[in-house]
Amino acid sequence: MASIASTFNRYNQRQVHVSPALASHRLTGVFTLTRPEEFAATARTILGARLAETPQTLSLY
Repeated sequence: MASIASTFNRYNQRQVHVSPALASHRLTGVFTLTRPEEFAATARTILGARLAETPQTLSLY
């Protein structure tokens, strides 16, 4: 999760933050790099992560 969050953050103003508890989890799929919201929603559904949103960030924990 930490690796893909870093990749999303290179391409978007809205940044994805991943908690240390989720950082080493794996999530496999095809995601559009310009749509971090879709990635965050998928992580929330599949991994059972919680999502906190602001206009600038998507925080998964």
